[in-house]
Amino acid sequence: MGKPQRHAEILRITDQSKKAFTTPSITITVPAGAIGAVVNFQFPVFPILNNAGSFIGGDGDTSISISGAIFTNEVAAGTVDADFEDGDFYVDYLTGEGRGKKANSGTTLNWTWKYFSSSDESADGVTKTNVNDSASSIQLSAANTSRKGWSVFNDSSSILYINFGSTASLTAYVVQVAAGGFYEMPKPTYLGVINGIWSADSSGAARVTELT
Repeated sequence: MGKPQRHAEILRITDQSKKAFTTPSITITVPAGAIGAVVNFQFPVFPILNNAGSFIGGDGDTSISISGAIFTNEVAAGTVDADFEDGDFYVDYLTGEGRGKKANSGTTLNWTWKYFSSSDESADGVTKTNVNDSASSIQLSAANTSRKGWSVFNDSSSILYINFGSTASLTAYVVQVAAGGFYEMPKPTYLGVINGIWSADSSGAARVTELT
């Protein structure tokens, strides 16, 4: 991967329909390899913005929140392999391509970052699923970086409690949907896992619609 060009000026956010969103913790797959292996990896959502979310980021002004120990130190884009120390990496903020020298043999990164999207983007894909009601937390939808919209009809006689990103309970939830009620996720669209729990198991279901 050659040295990426810098394009900070082309995605400065001035149009009010274009906004900076923050991803949930998303898994980035890293090729297998021992400590010291130099590998390429790809951010699934890009371009990647600066910390303020106002234009394309770069080393020294980034919205990337690093966790884990595979890569721990961002260096200048285009750094040659011979100059990498274990844990060093760089990113092309426009294309989402990364390259780095592994500090351990792990194969997944769980990072968050800000990305550029449109608040009025259209969707041409739809997936409908039914999830039976349950008195214990259950997944309604898996994390999906292509999600553009999400809604649910609570076809149950019990209240549905929905939580984003972690286990749902009757006291830990984002929204509750009454029996026979409907909920549509507002913008910006949350991309992570969505869980639900009902006040009782009443042999009903959640009718989930996901737009992509």
